[in-house]
Amino acid sequence: MDSPYAQAVAYYGFSAFLELLAEPFYIRAQRRSRFRLRFVTETMATVLRSLVTFYFVNFTERHVSLGFAFGQLAYGVTILICYAIAQLDFAYIGCALFLGKTKVKWGGTLRLVQTFSTQALLKLFLAEGEKGVLLMVGNADSQGVYGLVSSLGSLFVRIVLQPFEEIAFVAFSKKNNSQTTKRKKIENEAKVFATLMRVSGMLGLLVAVHGPLYSELAIRLLYGKQWADTKDVTKSLGAFSVMVLILALNGTSEAYAHAVMKPNELNGSNVALLSTSLLNIIMSIYLQPRVGPTGLIISNSISMCLRFAYTMSFVVNERFRGCKLTMATFFPHHVVCLAFIGSFVTTSVTSKLDMWTHILAGFVSVSGILMSILFYERNTLTNIVELKTRRKMD
Repeated sequence: MDSPYAQAVAYYGFSAFLELLAEPFYIRAQRRSRFRLRFVTETMATVLRSLVTFYFVNFTERHVSLGFAFGQLAYGVTILICYAIAQLDFAYIGCALFLGKTKVKWGGTLRLVQTFSTQALLKLFLAEGEKGVLLMVGNADSQGVYGLVSSLGSLFVRIVLQPFEEIAFVAFSKKNNSQTTKRKKIENEAKVFATLMRVSGMLGLLVAVHGPLYSELAIRLLYGKQWADTKDVTKSLGAFSVMVLILALNGTSEAYAHAVMKPNELNGSNVALLSTSLLNIIMSIYLQPRVGPTGLIISNSISMCLRFAYTMSFVVNERFRGCKLTMATFFPHHVVCLAFIGSFVTTSVTSKLDMWTHILAGFVSVSGILMSILFYERNTLTNIVELKTRRKMD
């Protein structure tokens, strides 16, 4: 292990092992709606990783790869220690189980683990399949463009949408101990689901409406003129912005479906996921040489739409059969919709003017959308807050 790269891989592997040890603590915290614990833990771990990486890269003579590896190792250690200290009772239970002092029945648990592991592998196959296609049929320029666009575009997904989806999954996966009938329980679920979908749609629309019109400006301000003038960068980032809307809707619908599906229904969902993943790879191989990195985003969007259609088919036709759900319940208030349309028209016009006028128009437009949401979707926002509060009390 004289090579610094080999040492870095070993440190990354050990960090991954520590993060796996922390996973049960993370799941328990999510199940108990301890979102503040997650926020504090991940913030501390991320800041520490950045500081450690910065120190070893800039102030030591060690290889750069080791600096990043040490940073990742600090992240894994912090995640495990913070989650474990905050849940010492659970740590004692885990130790007793590991030492054989307590026993559990593994049958149903192992089957559930198998189902979700299959699902995780399929999602990994979907994510990494795009990179494989890019390596096979794309040149170095296309790889660089797609890497930049996916990294920048996925910031909103990781920071806003992913936690929102996890909250939705936790909200629906908890058992309801109240004395309400099953029919009433399903009707309440339908109302909450419609609320979450409406919020997801508004979050996705914020990016989809403004992303294509501000993608060139964002690239120019963040990465400079050279990247902004690079072929396909602006177009690809704009396409990714539109895909964020599909990601938002699909993420929330899948979070609900996976929380309430039975094992056989989850297996059917995994088959659908595999089918759309294969279709995504086939379309990527066809489109990438013809339209560049944007082809990967188009194929991913089509695949995501098919997944969304499958999930909504299950939700509407199976889970909520007989419930009084109309399409209007999934859409924002008409004033909010008009605010989005007005913002799109305004920023489309100012995109042809000077930069500062375009930036000011975007700021005013987004402010107008947020104000309309605050006034006309107040009940929706209140329901989200009440949902979080109620789940923390369960």
